[in-house]
Amino acid sequence: MRNFIYILFFLVSIFGFSQKSENSISVQNKELSTVNIYPNPVKNKATIVFTSASKQKVTFTVTSIVGKVVYSEKITAILGKNSISFFRHRLPEGIYFYTLKTDDFSISKKMVLE
Repeated sequence: MRNFIYILFFLVSIFGFSQKSENSISVQNKELSTVNIYPNPVKNKATIVFTSASKQKVTFTVTSIVGKVVYSEKITAILGKNSISFFRHRLPEGIYFYTLKTDDFSISKKMVLE
């Protein structure tokens, strides 16, 4: 099991991952695009920037390497560029994944807390 987690972590850290349902229609086949975080590694505060193809509900979650959700926030994204401020608070150092999820699309990327 431990080897599986290491392999999964390695693949996700290199490629990231996203999911999209088959019956979703969006601009350029993406509900959300240009998803970035800065700074990464994160000391106290990070900003997640993304582009939305429409005004829509987005759930932002942060998950530990073992899959435990440690933070979740629902926002309403506007058409175009959006940003979310994430404050580390008392989360320990380590590797986490942040996810942006709409009704039809989900994208996750790696975040390191120092």
